Amino acid sequence: MAVETGLAECRNAGAKRIHFVTHSIGGILLRYSQQSSPIPDLGRVVMLAPPNQGSEVIDVTRDWPSSNIFAGEAGLQLGTGPDSVPRQLGPVDFLVVDNSHRHITESEEVIRNTKSFLRDGAFVDSLVQSIALELPGLPGS
Repeated sequence: MAVETGLAECRNAGAKRIHFVTHSIGGILLRYSQQSSPIPDLGRVVMLAPPNQGSEVIDVTRDWPSSNIFAGEAGLQLGTGPDSVPRQLGPVDFLVVDNSHRHITESEEVIRNTKSFLRDGAFVDSLVQSIALELPGLPGS
């Protein structure tokens, strides 16, 4: 629903090509949406700290009485097991940056490279030039 809402708002504003920058579970939502209903006007995608291999935190806390409160129904589907949603979406390439999950969106290095990738389709830092997202069905990768 979140992806569809965002797409509708962009299209209503006149966008012909829609780029995404996601954080955390947002990357999984976009990948899931793209797999189940391909987005024809999808542009480039940058995913910041998505749990693409699942989350070990969910594995450990899934049976805790309060886990549904902090993770929600969608979050509880993000474990590392073979049946978890992220593991069903296939592999992606990734880049490791020295930053915390919470503060990655504030990193000047991440912001600089995200802007460059969205604008030019390439990262500015030579270290990340060879790392691009290779998601089946996502253009710009």
